Amino acid sequence: MPDADRWRDGPLDLGDPEAVGALGDVLRSVGYGDETLKKATGARGDFVTPTPNDLPIVLRQLKAGPRLAALVKLLLLNVRVPEAEAREALAPVELERLEAVGLVRRDGGEVIGQVRLVPHENFLYACDLFELEEAGKDPEYVAPVNPSSLSLDMLTVRQPVETLLDIGTGPGFQALRGSRHAEHVVATDLNPRALNYAAFNAQLNRIENVEFRFGSLFEPVAGERFEQVLCNPPYVISPDSEFLYRDSGREGDALCHEVVRQSAEYLEEGGLAQTLVSWVLADGEEWSAPLRRWVEGLGCDAFLFHFKTDKPLDTAAVQRPVLFSHDPAYIAETLDRWLAYYARIGADALGYGAVVLRRRSGAENWVRAEQLAVSRAGVAGDHVVRLFRAQDLLESLESPEAVLDERLVLEKPHTLVQRFELGDGAWGMDDASLSLDEGLGFQGSVDPPTIRLLPLLDGKRTVRDALGEVAESFGMGEPPEHREAFIKAGVPIVTRFVSLGFLTPAEG
Repeated sequence: MPDADRWRDGPLDLGDPEAVGALGDVLRSVGYGDETLKKATGARGDFVTPTPNDLPIVLRQLKAGPRLAALVKLLLLNVRVPEAEAREALAPVELERLEAVGLVRRDGGEVIGQVRLVPHENFLYACDLFELEEAGKDPEYVAPVNPSSLSLDMLTVRQPVETLLDIGTGPGFQALRGSRHAEHVVATDLNPRALNYAAFNAQLNRIENVEFRFGSLFEPVAGERFEQVLCNPPYVISPDSEFLYRDSGREGDALCHEVVRQSAEYLEEGGLAQTLVSWVLADGEEWSAPLRRWVEGLGCDAFLFHFKTDKPLDTAAVQRPVLFSHDPAYIAETLDRWLAYYARIGADALGYGAVVLRRRSGAENWVRAEQLAVSRAGVAGDHVVRLFRAQDLLESLESPEAVLDERLVLEKPHTLVQRFELGDGAWGMDDASLSLDEGLGFQGSVDPPTIRLLPLLDGKRTVRDALGEVAESFGMGEPPEHREAFIKAGVPIVTRFVSLGFLTPAEG
């Protein structure tokens, strides 16, 4: 079998897509979904992925009907189930067909799962058993849906496109999600085991518009262009090469740098590339400085999003060799080795975030950097589009003051929180903040004039007129030069609210 096709001969047989698709139908029909299983297993957070240490507790609090409980034990918890019970739970799909696929194995009158099937929203994903990760001996280990998967998913723009490229697809999370808004998806990965799982997951979810290609990064799509590119790379800056899904094997942040720059080359005009990244920061270096260097000269506009900055020890302490070991000496040696590596490459801190590019050739491109509170962010694809439109508007103005002639409206939903303190026998406002309750969840402090201004921006009056009304209400309407000074002082405030997507042009 050619190397390019060896992923087809993986742990799961791809030759019976009807049986696999029928299994997916069975699981959905009995409620094998993330919200149902969180309640059934007592799982907390965003994921239904109990660890072996959780197993005794989960089994004792498993609250589900007999059929669903059997499927949870068999396909999620890796617990043996009597063969008769397994057959009944899987019907009408024959146990023998699923055994031939490699999903389960019969042993002495019992059946045990060979992989985990993890639900998330309306999709099902097969991934490796925990024991393979704990052994730490298989670099091709296929991880389940994880926080980084959701971070990229949160930022992904879901507008319809003809072509989408998912680089480093892993078990196919981004590719399968992308299949809902793209006519054709190409998913690549250097890990043949992961590509095998991804193709199986497409069958499990009855998705037929995803094409899988084996190879490193963009090599399998050389010379092609796409309307959208997604990449959740192995971005951990690491001295190890333990797992393909985590460790790049490159020095420092070289892989993320390469992905960002190459993704621009594979974009159609107007197309978007969205990549999770981590990067090296020198002592005292502003967080966006390295990323600004990465996007220079790409012919793309760029948004740089910052999730957090960690100290080297923070990153080293949450890696598998430390978390899974019970040997203090080994843990200490591992931490020292990682810290020595960071010192050698000049990493005084490590930044984490995302780069979003939009190809716009033949023009002067702009770069914007924003801090995100990931804990507040939700589904943000539409908000990302709004940010690009907002920056296009601001860049198109002849001068900053030209925003005064725009008719703007305040986006919903939003929340205004005011804090008052008692003093001199009366309540006085101590501070106030305005936050977006959707998308990226931006928030910021606002003063009384801004609080008065925002409701007036209803699309019926210009920003200048609205600021003029605020000036009047604060006793700044006369003389005319005071009024004009007040209006001009509002320009940077309005501009900032436009740039964050709080304010958008009125329709028409």
